[in-house]
Amino acid sequence: MEKIIITANTGWYLYNFRRNTITSLVKNGYQVYAIAPKDEYTERLISLGCRFENIEMRRFSKNPFLELMVIYRYLLLYKKINPQVVLNFTPKSNIYSSISGGLLKIKIINNISGLGRIFVKDDYTAKFVKMLYRFSQKFASTVFFQNRDDMELFLRHKIVRSSQVDVVPGSGVDLDHFVHSPAANDGIIRFILVARLLKEKGVMDFIHAANMIKAEYTNIEFLLLGPVEQQKADSITLEQLNSWEVKGVIKYLGVTDDVPGILKNVDCVVLPSYYREGVPKSLIEAAAMGKPIITTKNIGCRDTIDDDISGYYCEIKNPQSLYEKMKMIIIDGHDKRIEMGLAGRTRAEKLFSEKIVINKYLDAISRINKE
Repeated sequence: MEKIIITANTGWYLYNFRRNTITSLVKNGYQVYAIAPKDEYTERLISLGCRFENIEMRRFSKNPFLELMVIYRYLLLYKKINPQVVLNFTPKSNIYSSISGGLLKIKIINNISGLGRIFVKDDYTAKFVKMLYRFSQKFASTVFFQNRDDMELFLRHKIVRSSQVDVVPGSGVDLDHFVHSPAANDGIIRFILVARLLKEKGVMDFIHAANMIKAEYTNIEFLLLGPVEQQKADSITLEQLNSWEVKGVIKYLGVTDDVPGILKNVDCVVLPSYYREGVPKSLIEAAAMGKPIITTKNIGCRDTIDDDISGYYCEIKNPQSLYEKMKMIIIDGHDKRIEMGLAGRTRAEKLFSEKIVINKYLDAISRINKE
């Protein structure tokens, strides 16, 4: 039986973003190994029919010795498992696993899911990361990008070759799980931001705009859903969240494995991001559930809506612009919001189905196995 490894920096990521990829590979007769740091999702991954191997990796570490040890650990695992193909997700896996797999002449398929802030800087760290990408990606047979802007950036910097690259529609969305669910017309209009709670995701703009809306309306709710990452310098803090809740600006919902259960009651999903996104999964999930979207023309975000049809663009780093678009959603009325959401669902079915992504992977695996 052909062995395929799938790697990421957390088991949470593999289970929540690549669950159906794993089950499809298993159904197609592959023996699948999931490699990630052991966490509360390990048993769930095993329940999908794959085997699990733990790898010690620290998401936010920049210690050179610890990072070199990750490459060494991948090498040991790959020698033990002897896979035919490795699928890498998340930045450290894309780099370190590619180096380890490449040294052992294993076929590599990478997925570049967004570049964050590192590629817009020109400091030593940014140059070093680009060097790591340039060295590691030469080992990959295929490099998937989630938007054309990132692909063209890598080509321009000669990190990848044109013969290696392809584009997939983000992580894709499971249209059978995220079903069309118009919000009830119950007199309350609910806006939600779903993301890692980083300032670059536009959280502060969301708060400022919410304050402006609340000065005019009493029947509006603002919700935040997503993890706090206090290891990051630009993370929203728990103290800030508590302060906003006490003032009645927002309700913080924490984290959940039941995103559809929360989105079904929401009237509009907001992501005023200026982070360099791939294609935000929260937005394509929102579109699949028939929710109007407000987002920016930022890379990745702009691909998720048809402006004035399935949502609205707001200006980057502009709470006033976000307030104005939120007010438009309110004034549009329930029927118009339902109409916009239906247009978003149609767009998601056409462009963002997870089946498109999975088929791209199955085709890539079949192709490189014939090389």
